[in-house]
Amino acid sequence: MLFRNAFFLSLLAFSAPLMAAQNDAVRIGVLTDMSGGMAASSGLGSVEAAQLAVEDLGSNVNGKPVVVINADFQNRGDLAQHISESWLSKQGVDVVVDVPNGPIAARLQDYFKEQKKILLTSSPSSTRFRDASCHKNSLSWLYDRDTLTVNLVQALVDDKKKRWFVIKSEDGYSCDLAKIAKKRIKDSGGELVGEAQFGKRMSGLDVVLQQAEDVKTDVIFLAFDRPDVLHLLNHWPPHKKDNDMPPVAFTTLSLCDVHDLGNKPAPTFYTVSPFYWNQDGITREWSTKFAARNRGAMPTDIQASVYSSVRHYLESLKTAQTDEAQGVLSHMKVAALDDPLFGASHIRNDGLVAHRLLLLSSIRSEDRRHSWDVYKIIKTISPQNVTLPAETICSNE
Repeated sequence: MLFRNAFFLSLLAFSAPLMAAQNDAVRIGVLTDMSGGMAASSGLGSVEAAQLAVEDLGSNVNGKPVVVINADFQNRGDLAQHISESWLSKQGVDVVVDVPNGPIAARLQDYFKEQKKILLTSSPSSTRFRDASCHKNSLSWLYDRDTLTVNLVQALVDDKKKRWFVIKSEDGYSCDLAKIAKKRIKDSGGELVGEAQFGKRMSGLDVVLQQAEDVKTDVIFLAFDRPDVLHLLNHWPPHKKDNDMPPVAFTTLSLCDVHDLGNKPAPTFYTVSPFYWNQDGITREWSTKFAARNRGAMPTDIQASVYSSVRHYLESLKTAQTDEAQGVLSHMKVAALDDPLFGASHIRNDGLVAHRLLLLSSIRSEDRRHSWDVYKIIKTISPQNVTLPAETICSNE
């Protein structure tokens, strides 16, 4: 609490009239989670990613220095709103990035449209921006969890994993995710061979796993948000026949979550992501540079997307011949997007950035060559073959 209060007081001091913005610099605000559940996945790592993008492009755009500032929104919508208002109205911030909380990011959209400023989010939320094209000034740099789930199921069915067992809880989020997974299993030619539901205590995992074994499932899908997936994996029972246990699949954990599981007994698991630090020589080189500034931790997909979004914004600012938000955004949407971390991508009219996807499989801790090398890449799905939600059409256009 002392840290939060001190941070908030420093933010107020920084917002004083003395610091009122002038049009003498390009200012990038990293609005992130430094003290909550997403701190390791975003947090200070997102700030470093933004700073790396600035440095890689020369720290100067059209004769102006580029300045990166940051704040912790503490997973509070009111605080995120207050920080954004201070940044945009008093400190001359031109673009805000990260915001690893879907509902809070959505809350900010109207304000950014009113202020004619740009919002570039990196939140792998359960729902992406709705009607983003109507807001015009918002781009969503990572896929939402519904989209990741659809493509994870499709990729595994294509990989001959046809028989599925779905585990969910009684909350609405879990039930919705299970519904999406089951529909895709059916539509892709797979088969739902079993289903189980946990109560609030999430007890009885041994029994559920035995049920999945009995029906000879190929994959167990965990239809949970991040805390519940971590709870299950941290309490995964040792099994006499680990090699015979079916693998599990989920879309809600970050690289740091998997790394922190350490040597705990866990099944083989699958996930999908548009970025993995050890994909190739280019991503390894950048990630090693990043880790040296991030307490040795390799970048998550969120942190990589902050780098990608800031880099593309600055490149577009250089060539758009305007610093007006809509002009820069229009250029961002038509300019080639092919950075070293995500490869060739494109931005849809509704603000969704379409990347490739990597199907990833876990590596046992004893088989890892590097403590952060937790996955092997099974296949790469090109942006053209990724199944995306229907493009939003603005009724006001």
